[in-house]
Amino acid sequence: MKTTLLTLILLSTGHVFSQKSTSSVLGNADYYALLNAVPVLQTSPEAAFQYVCNKSIHCEGDSKLKLQYDAFIKQMELYANQIESHYASKVHAYNSKNGGDGYKNQANQNEMIQRMGGMDRVMKMSDGEREVAAKKAMASNMSSSNLSPFTEADLQRMMNDPEYAKQMAVKYNIMTTQGKEDIINKKIVAGDLDDSHEAHINRLKDTKINNNTQDINTFVSKTTSRLYEANETCSTRIHQAKSSSGNHAELNESYDQLYKKIPLIVTDYWGKYPDPEKVKQLKKDYALKHKNRATIELSEVQKEHKKLKSIISEVISDYRSFLATNGHHLNGELSNLFDGTNTELSLLQVEKSIIGSIDRLAQISHDEDSTASGYEQAYQLILSGETL
Repeated sequence: MKTTLLTLILLSTGHVFSQKSTSSVLGNADYYALLNAVPVLQTSPEAAFQYVCNKSIHCEGDSKLKLQYDAFIKQMELYANQIESHYASKVHAYNSKNGGDGYKNQANQNEMIQRMGGMDRVMKMSDGEREVAAKKAMASNMSSSNLSPFTEADLQRMMNDPEYAKQMAVKYNIMTTQGKEDIINKKIVAGDLDDSHEAHINRLKDTKINNNTQDINTFVSKTTSRLYEANETCSTRIHQAKSSSGNHAELNESYDQLYKKIPLIVTDYWGKYPDPEKVKQLKKDYALKHKNRATIELSEVQKEHKKLKSIISEVISDYRSFLATNGHHLNGELSNLFDGTNTELSLLQVEKSIIGSIDRLAQISHDEDSTASGYEQAYQLILSGETL
C-alpha cells in the first residue's frame, strides 16, 4: 500500500499537538442511538422470515427489515452530511481568506517539507522518492527536537525495522514525565540547548504539549486497534461457523448425489424422468436440512454479533469520557493542518472506526436475517408445492 504525502506529513508532525480549544464537530453524533438503530439480528429462520417477509411466502408488502435498515442508513447519512458540511464550511472559509495557494504556502512553512526541498520539488517526486525523502526528513526533524530521546540513526532504523521501532516506542512510552524532562535537563547540562529563561519556558511548554499528544495518540491507536481487532475476530468466527462441517455447500453436494440415484420412471409424454414422488420427498428433506443448518449458523452469528456490539458500546463510552476530559485540547484549525497541531483530524479516526464498526454490525444483521429468511421461505415453498 502506497503512503501518501499527506499521510506522511500528518504522521511526522503529530507529536506537537496544540492545546488550543476550539469548536469541534467531534462527539456531536449520538452513537448509542445509531447503535440501537441497527436492524435486529433474529434468533431463528422463522423469526427472520417474519421480519423480512411478514410471513408472506412471496415476501409481499413492506419488509420490517428493509424499513429498519433504510432508517439506519438515513441516520448514517445524516452523520456523514454533518461531517462533510463542517469541513466544507471550514475549507471554504480558509480558501476565501488565504486564496488558492493557502495550503501550498502553509505546507512550505512546515519544517519537514522544507527539509524535503519544498512543495514544488516534492510534487515532482515519484511515490517511492517521496516516501524515502519523507522518512529521511522525518528522522532528521525528530532527532533534532529538544524532546527526542533518539538519534537520527535510531529513527532511521525504526522506520525500516518495525520490531526495533516497537522496542524503542515501549522504552519511551513507559518513561515517566520526570524522565522525559530529565532528557531536556541533560541536554542543558551538556550545553546542547540554550538555557535562557525564555527558552526553558518554551521547552517546558513543549513538554506539556508532547505529553498531551502522547495521551491523544495512544488513545487513538488503542481505540482504533481494538475496534479493528474486534471486527476481524467477528468476521473470522462467522466465516468459521458458516464453513464448518455440514454447511450449505456440502448439503447441496449431498443433494445432487442423492438426486442422481433416484430411479427413472417412464411417462407417456415426457419420457424417462426421476420419480417425482421421490424428488418431492428429497427436496422436502433437504429444505429442512438447510433450515436446520441456518438455525445453527444463526445461533453462532448471534454470539459474535453480541460481542461486537458490546465492544462498540464500551468504546463509545470510553470515547465520550476521553472527550469530556481532553476536549479543551482540540484544535480543528485548517491553518494548523501541516504543522501537526490539528488534533481534530487525529480523533476523527476514532469516530470513523466507531461508525465503520456500527455499519459492519448492521450489515451482519441485514445479510444474516436475509439469508436465514431465504431458507425458511424455501422450506415453506416446498411444503406448498409451488416449486415442484
